[in-house]
Amino acid sequence: MRTSPGAAAPSSRRVPSRPPRTLRLPAAGLALTLALAPVAGCGAAAVPPGSRPTPAAAPSPTAAGAVPPTAAGPSPEAGRGTVADKGGDPGTGAGAAGPVPGRRQVRQVRRAAWRIGAEGGEHEIEGYADRVSVLPGERFRLLVSTTAPGFTARAFRMGARPELVWRSGNVPGTRQAGPLTVGGMVTAAHWKPSLTVDTTGWREGVYLVRLDASTGGARYVPITVRSSSARGRVVLVNAVTTWQAHNRWGGRDLAEGGTRAPKVTFDRPYDGTGADFFTAYERRAVALAERSGAPLAYLTSVDLTPGALRGALAVVSPGWDAYWSPEMRAALTRAGRDGADLAFLHPGPGRTRIGLYGRLIRCEGPCPRWRTPGPPRTSLGLHALLHRITRGPAPGPRLLPTPTPAPTGAA
Repeated sequence: MRTSPGAAAPSSRRVPSRPPRTLRLPAAGLALTLALAPVAGCGAAAVPPGSRPTPAAAPSPTAAGAVPPTAAGPSPEAGRGTVADKGGDPGTGAGAAGPVPGRRQVRQVRRAAWRIGAEGGEHEIEGYADRVSVLPGERFRLLVSTTAPGFTARAFRMGARPELVWRSGNVPGTRQAGPLTVGGMVTAAHWKPSLTVDTTGWREGVYLVRLDASTGGARYVPITVRSSSARGRVVLVNAVTTWQAHNRWGGRDLAEGGTRAPKVTFDRPYDGTGADFFTAYERRAVALAERSGAPLAYLTSVDLTPGALRGALAVVSPGWDAYWSPEMRAALTRAGRDGADLAFLHPGPGRTRIGLYGRLIRCEGPCPRWRTPGPPRTSLGLHALLHRITRGPAPGPRLLPTPTPAPTGAA
């Protein structure tokens, strides 16, 4: 039982200054809160002008960054991930790199090891991946700029129990050229690759690659190892189009946080820690979903192409998800009509219309708002939705208010 969303939400051009209160609760409190609250208004908060998500306070650099010797020591498999032996990018010199040796050692990595203790100075280290998402076993390249003599990279699978799954060797540091502005768009597409990462053996899921400069600064690069099929699963969608629309790296974004640009590109680092929107809005919901035992699939918003959601039990957007292309909207609408529950954990899903062209997001003039009703969605909270899927009958969804008809001539 579903219907289209009703009440208008805060402007998608403004982002709360910190995670909604419900997302800062421990797992038990989060589950109870999400079970009691309708999805349409879960954790809604005031939206002050010009604000950005503020990640939760992290431990000190010593507590956050250290990896026990048992997890970081030599391994018979060391070198499987090197750039040199895979015909990687020229000039990378990554040294020994590869998967972390063994599940037993992975469990010994402190759960806080993924957290950044200190971001460091401006441009001390920053980077981006040349792919938004990859299938398991595919490779992606990291393009990194740093003022330090060298850096290391470690990949953590996020979820109920964050796991260290890969690490690089010591990589020589390079200060890449400054950002270019082309047609009003800021890009770092001219950067040279620093190393190549092979995801062989990685499970589907959401990953943060932590970049650590030898001088102490650190940043994240997010990457999703996406699922090849959604059939029979609950699909978690990383709202990367919204992350990029609000990305102020280089001083320009679509959301007027800096100087408004007519288009933005994924060929540049994210500002802040590099993963503010994921850590503030999506991380805890992903962890809760994994603890539930529900069959899960993982996609990003750019992966919502025709047929991508075929056979899904439910589609969950756990984060701030305001910027949709017509293709994304059509894929979600079709999934809802085919019987999947659609759950959006923040207000105003898909309120802004964009054009998505590969790694470019474009708006013709100011980004327009969708005026027609969006796809039907469930009113269940995340916990109740997962309970119904994993443990049988649970309270059914309520009917949401019918939206006001669009004005004549609206998009």
